[in-house]
Amino acid sequence: MEQQSRPIVYVVHCVDVEGPMTETLEATWERIYAEDRVWMRVEPSRENLRKLQRGELDMDLPPETLELLRSKYSPQNLGYLADWEHIDQSILHATSAEFRKNHGDSDGNDYAYSWFIYDHYGFANNPRFHDVGIHRIFDHYRHLFLDENPCNDGLYWHYHHVAASQDALEWNPNWLSTRDRLCLVIFRMPSKSDTVIPGLRPTKWITR
Repeated sequence: MEQQSRPIVYVVHCVDVEGPMTETLEATWERIYAEDRVWMRVEPSRENLRKLQRGELDMDLPPETLELLRSKYSPQNLGYLADWEHIDQSILHATSAEFRKNHGDSDGNDYAYSWFIYDHYGFANNPRFHDVGIHRIFDHYRHLFLDENPCNDGLYWHYHHVAASQDALEWNPNWLSTRDRLCLVIFRMPSKSDTVIPGLRPTKWITR
């Protein structure tokens, strides 16, 4: 094979497809404490959130911490797509022929995605208001990913098993049930998966 004069960098755009979600002000305050170890001494309110985003909230914190909070909880980062209508608009724009053509690769191929479909189910606590149900996400988009796929986008599996607490914000090291349903109900076995299981050795589930 003739060696190419310049190396090629292959970029794969992987999209976690999880459906609509949002976050209450109280949940944002809880996340600031849980993730950033900052105790918000003011009440959760739109005005206080705007002050935080502008860096105007006086909490006697180091400037670098205030900047981290301002950036992390910016309007852009908290701009959740909270319903199917907004998600559909976003997906249809990103998968339009015009967008794919305008953002294609150097060989002239249209832009392609790798979609990783996720199921939300079994929650007793669902603080981000996910759309719950086996294959709810897959069924919503199967016409787009399977029936209308001229660019040969990849369709794969994204998995987090329900935590023993049944809290949607926590994970569990048991992985098997959703994959079985995907094979048996839809007769489709993904060739790739995005399986996030903290603290679990891969051989524990690959060999199963």
